[in-house]
Order: sequence, then structure tokens, then C-alpha cells
Amino acid sequence: MKKVLLDCGANKGQSIEWFMKNRDDSGEYEVHCFEPIPRFEPHFENKNLTFHSDAVWVEDGTIDFYDKGGLSSTLYANKTTGGKGTRITVSCIDFSKFIKDNFKLSDYIIVKMDIEGAEYKVIEKMLEKRTFEYIDEFYVEFHGAKIKDLYPYYDEVKETTGLSAKNHLIQEIDKFDLNWAVYPYNNWGHF
Repeated sequence: MKKVLLDCGANKGQSIEWFMKNRDDSGEYEVHCFEPIPRFEPHFENKNLTFHSDAVWVEDGTIDFYDKGGLSSTLYANKTTGGKGTRITVSCIDFSKFIKDNFKLSDYIIVKMDIEGAEYKVIEKMLEKRTFEYIDEFYVEFHGAKIKDLYPYYDEVKETTGLSAKNHLIQEIDKFDLNWAVYPYNNWGHF
């Protein structure tokens, strides 16, 4: 068994810094940071981790990404926070496939996910592919009403399940045997 931390939406590395300072066993983890904004890559140089300049997504390839200068950057053109942003093309990965191709069910895996709206589709695929069977701790920030591009999806989920998209996904994640939290700022640090 190996211990693994997957930091999805690593930004400038704030979450990793917090994790390393506040988790007693942090030095035992194989760390992977995913951050598609090119100017943030230097923040991860000369650190004991693997940096992936990919957006976490539901398929491998390339995708349009809207660089809004920092914390609000997203795959969605119509996000209500952070301004319009500059459209760039970035590589993306199928996060479920990445986990299943690189890790074992016996590994201890922590996922921190702050991917500015993409979490809905990524979590849906993780549920569909049962990728949560690999995860031991899951920390996620949902971006809900900020993403206008997802309004039709929210409506569809509400019509189908009777729940908001966020509550539907939470209900489904809760069926797996893992520790998880939404907006875990008190026990993770600000990401």
C-alpha cells in the first residue's frame, strides 16, 4: 500500500503547503498536483511531487480553459466570478482513468478537488466508473450557481432526482466507504 495525495486545482500550491505542515504523515505521501495554468508551474519546481499541467476532466485530450488570473479560472466560459478571462487551450485528463491506471484499491488515496465547476462532471464519471472505491478521503468545493454553462445540467438533475445537482452527488458519494467533506476550510486550509 502506498499513500497518495491528488491535488486537483493546485493553483500555486497552497493546499500542498497546508497539507505538509498540518498532516503528521505528510512525508509518506506520493503527491500529484494538477494545474493547467502555465504561469503557476514554477511554484511546483524543486518540490518532492509530480506536477501535471492538465485540467482534471472526464476525457483525455485538449480543452478550452478560461484563465481568470488565479483562483477563479475554469473550463466554463460563463462563470459569474473572476471576470471574462483569457481563453487558452490546455491538456486535460480523464481523472477516473488516471486513478484506475496508476493506483490500486489497496492504496490510501486522498483527493482534494477545487476545479471551478468541472467537479460536477468529474464526480459523475467517478460515480459511474466506481472510482470512489479507490478513494479514502475526498475534499471538494462545489461552485453551483457560479457556472451559468451548467444551469441546464442542474435543471436536468433536479427533474430526474428531485435534488439539486450538489445534493444528488453528495448522496451518491455517501454510498461509498470514505471520509469526505464539502468546503473543508477548517480542516484542510484555504484552497
